[in-house]
Amino acid sequence: MLKALSLTQPWASLVWCSAKRIETRSWHTLWRGELAIHAAKVFPADCQQICSVEPFARVLRRFGLVYDVETRQGKATRLGLPTGAIVAVCKLSGCVATEELLELGVVPDLERAFGDFSPRRYGFLLEEIQPLYEPVVCRGSLQIWDVDREVEEEVRAQVRQTQEIAARKAAGRSVVFGAK
Repeated sequence: MLKALSLTQPWASLVWCSAKRIETRSWHTLWRGELAIHAAKVFPADCQQICSVEPFARVLRRFGLVYDVETRQGKATRLGLPTGAIVAVCKLSGCVATEELLELGVVPDLERAFGDFSPRRYGFLLEEIQPLYEPVVCRGSLQIWDVDREVEEEVRAQVRQTQEIAARKAAGRSVVFGAK
């Protein structure tokens, strides 16, 4: 069964675009393996505001998730961040105390800006991030939770299709959705 972890936006999308590879939490986990990244349904106002602050704004703009539009009142920022859906699948390869990560010097400045590396917290190490091209809507939960079978099937179908496309590109063949 596929496991999942819910993250508030914009942090779920930062994982989606591989800009965030360490998710910091106040709790430790012994669980390792495949993990779906779920964008929580609630997107609080303070979290929406952080999307326009550097370095969040730069990264989110680069991936087309935050953009400016002209309105009658002037320039406005629009957010294209999904909520209430699984946005990526990755591998949770470890859970390390934040103090240890900082002592080892393995936390880049950008990663540090996207997490809470204060004492007595833990870094969930995320590898092999596979973004989904279409978010899969589902209800989230606290801690690490089990994904419903139907949702898991939809997520796995997208992952397979993405892997097939990557294999075709690598082989120099044309890429057409649904082509065999």
